[in-house]
Amino acid sequence: MTVTLSTQDGHHNITVPRHRAIRTGTLNAIITEVAKFLGLLKQEVRKSLFGYSLTP
Repeated sequence: MTVTLSTQDGHHNITVPRHRAIRTGTLNAIITEVAKFLGLLKQEVRKSLFGYSLTP
C-alpha cells in the first residue's frame, strides 16, 4: 500500500506493507522516512503515532 504525506512544501509517497505484523526494521525505516520528510526527530514521530517514544 502506498501512503502519501502532504505538506505545504510538497508530497512524499511511502510504501507500507499490508501485513498483520511488520518487522521492527521495516517499521523503523518507515518512521525514519516520515521523520526526514517532516523535519522531525524519529522520537517525535513515534510519540505522535503511538503516544510514547522509546529511546533510540
